[in-house]
Amino acid sequence: MLSDIEQFLQKHSGKIVAVGDTFDFYRSSMLGENSSEYLARTAKYWTHISDFVIGNHDAKFLEEYRDMFNPVRIYKNGPVIALHGHQLRAKFDKVCILRNEKMWHTKIAKKSIFWDIEEWICKKLNKYFTMVGDRAYNQALKTIKELLDKGLLDKRVRVIITGHTHLPFDVRVYCYPKNRWYRVINCGSTLHSKVFNPIYIEEIDKYFVSDLHLGTNKSILNPMGES
Repeated sequence: MLSDIEQFLQKHSGKIVAVGDTFDFYRSSMLGENSSEYLARTAKYWTHISDFVIGNHDAKFLEEYRDMFNPVRIYKNGPVIALHGHQLRAKFDKVCILRNEKMWHTKIAKKSIFWDIEEWICKKLNKYFTMVGDRAYNQALKTIKELLDKGLLDKRVRVIITGHTHLPFDVRVYCYPKNRWYRVINCGSTLHSKVFNPIYIEEIDKYFVSDLHLGTNKSILNPMGES
């Protein structure tokens, strides 16, 4: 029997954009497998995704398989701009991203008690962290300002989609410098205690998801581990 997520992916196959951290090979729960085996194990999910945005956990992996996934650091399509989120702090510098995140990419790490602690914390405490009200609004304003400062919001953009924080929200914000409204969305994640919350943008007929962390213990999208 297919899970709700598998049903969603199959139903909308080819119309899904993954907004970063789709893969997490170097922290997958199957530490003995090579990258090809990891891809095969998680294929039931990622084969339905049409576009891949680079995240901090999968930057090196996507670069390694660039010909297969054609990843981008920023996705732009009509009124929509989508990015993982950490790229703003890294100034969209690929070298900077890979250097700062090299802990995920140097080699397959051995099992660590700190991973277990982190995943336990995610499972138990994530449900208490939410983005609502002023907190969500202020985060949306911060994202808009960072994009404006980097000249990344042209006049067509009306929707901004991010991931990375694992904290979903969906707010409308009025930006005075541009004198226009923006819809700012964080897709959240499929980690413990989070709700799978795909975002549909009708103007371009695309769904957006983020932070799948495929195959890791902390992801519910782990076909070889616990849900």
